[in-house]
Amino acid sequence: MKSKKRSSLLLGKYKVICVANQVLGYGEYGNFLIDPLKRDEKLVELRKRNGIEEIMYLTTSNREMFVLITEDDLDTEYLSKFFNSFKDSFSTAELNTIKNDSFCLSGRAAISHLFCVAGTMDSRGYIERGIVKTLIAAQEFSLHNELSGNAMALIIERAAECANMVFTKTDILKNRMVFDPQDDTKRYSIAEHTLHKNKWVKAVIIVESYVVDFEISLKGIRRIKNLEEYAAA
Repeated sequence: MKSKKRSSLLLGKYKVICVANQVLGYGEYGNFLIDPLKRDEKLVELRKRNGIEEIMYLTTSNREMFVLITEDDLDTEYLSKFFNSFKDSFSTAELNTIKNDSFCLSGRAAISHLFCVAGTMDSRGYIERGIVKTLIAAQEFSLHNELSGNAMALIIERAAECANMVFTKTDILKNRMVFDPQDDTKRYSIAEHTLHKNKWVKAVIIVESYVVDFEISLKGIRRIKNLEEYAAA
């Protein structure tokens, strides 16, 4: 039996598995909706079945996202087992489609994605004004049900800090829609497109600054004193 690769550092333990209805399609997407009345039971099952140390579940109008703390790599074997926790009868072709059309991220990439979600930069079109409160509520639910602990609380705290900086410095919440780098000028006039693009670039810089800060803080290095100055450098 081959030994699994392990991520010993906390940074490498952070994982994100996210299915989005606009990418996966409503048919397959529906398999991952969790009944609110059975949410704690399902998360306990997922945690035990997949060897997860901590787990948090975020559900919004367009995504089902699982933030995990686990040493296991998100390889084909692990993802097949995780997705089969929702439906045992997935065919090989269905599993391949789900894995290809889902966000399965580890370490730095997982943290960056989570910070972008908090900053409503991954909202598939429309601004999600209540996303930070939703994230905090999801983390508190997991903590209350002993599904998560300090590592999860830390990442959500930093995600909220990052989002607040994005909101303050870019006025992104005043927009009706999220800027889509692939959408060019379909939604906006050239002037509006340029303005939104500049806000987007600034938001990306802020997010990456917070990711770097989080990464070095996990290594025991003192946090960046002035993230605003760092982001502007």
